[in-house]
This record gives sequence, structure tokens and C-alpha cells, in this order.
Amino acid sequence: MSLGPSNGTTVTPNRRPEARRRPRSRRRPAMLAIVLASLLGAATVPAASAQDTTAAAAKRATSAAALPSGVRLLESHNFPEMCVRHANFLGELSPCPNEPPYGDFEFKIVRGLTGNGSDLVSLQSVNYPHYYLRHQNFRIKLQKLPRNGSSLFRKDATFHLKKGLADRSEWSFRSFNFPGYYLRHSDFHLYISPRTSPNLAADATFGLPVPID
Repeated sequence: MSLGPSNGTTVTPNRRPEARRRPRSRRRPAMLAIVLASLLGAATVPAASAQDTTAAAAKRATSAAALPSGVRLLESHNFPEMCVRHANFLGELSPCPNEPPYGDFEFKIVRGLTGNGSDLVSLQSVNYPHYYLRHQNFRIKLQKLPRNGSSLFRKDATFHLKKGLADRSEWSFRSFNFPGYYLRHSDFHLYISPRTSPNLAADATFGLPVPID
């Protein structure tokens, strides 16, 4: 008994279709390129950062070098013949001495007793070594730096030395720990007062001449 079709045609056995080969992925080269680009980009970042850091450091050094330093007199901007002095351990404004010795009128501008800013300074008495001008209850006083290195004292005796509020060829001292308050004279006494105080710009601006020996 024949199992073939009755019409006499030859039957070809069924074959499984051949599996199509998947084309090789093109993602690997692309991913490799991305990884390489990322690595190369990361490698250039530190160099740029180093350049930025160097430039910032140079700018800070230049700024610090431009600030007055050493022993100075503090001449009032709006009372040109008057200078800052200490008397009875208080900050006062008195007629400037005409010749040495300058005694109570001489202050050494030194690096700020606290903080990291390049414009931070402290005013050290020349004839009372280890004594500094500081604010206390808004009054400027001359006091000795405590042996324990009091944090509050260091903050009270540190100022930002800025271009003069009334004359940019002169200088102003902004309190380190009382932002917006400046060293100023009022009725010939020294205080720190807020920037908004009447006549503060003129009262808070000082010339800083080097004493003449």
C-alpha cells in the first residue's frame, strides 16, 4: 500500500528552516569609544583644576601683597590732623604726633589672629607688645592676648582690611565676627558700628602712613 500522494508527485521531506545568523552587534565599538572618551575627559580635569587652583592662589597672594603691613599710623579721613591711639587701654582719636617717639599711636598691621582670608588683619600695639585693639560691647579697647588663645578675643581683634568706604585710596576695617560693622570714630572715641550708621563712611576711613623716624 502506497503512502505517497495519489497524484504521483514526489514529496520532499520537510526541513527545518536554517536559523538566521544575528548580525554582530555594533554597540561594542560604540560603548568602547564612550568609555575611552570618558577616561580621557577625566584625565584632563585634574590639570584644569590645578591651573585654576594655581591662578586663585596667585590672585590671593597678589591681593595680600597689596595690603598695607608693618608699623603704621592710622590717620582719620575726615579729621586729617587726628590719629588713632590707645589711652587708658581704650581706642581714641587724638592729634597726630609730629615727630617720634610715636608711642601710643603706632600699631603694627599683622596677619589676622583668626580666619583664613588674605585680607584679615589685626592691629598690634608697638609699645605694648602682645596687646591688640579689639571690640568689646562695641567699644574698641586695647587688651593683651590671653595665654589660652581665647577664640572670642581672636575674633574680636580680627578685621577685614578693605578699600576705604569714603576714599578708595585709603582703608577701612570691617569686623570679622560682626559682619557689616566697621571700626570708626565717634566723638573722638573708637567703636564698631553698622554700615548703615550716619556718617559712617567718613568716620570709618583711615590713611595708613608709615611713621617717619
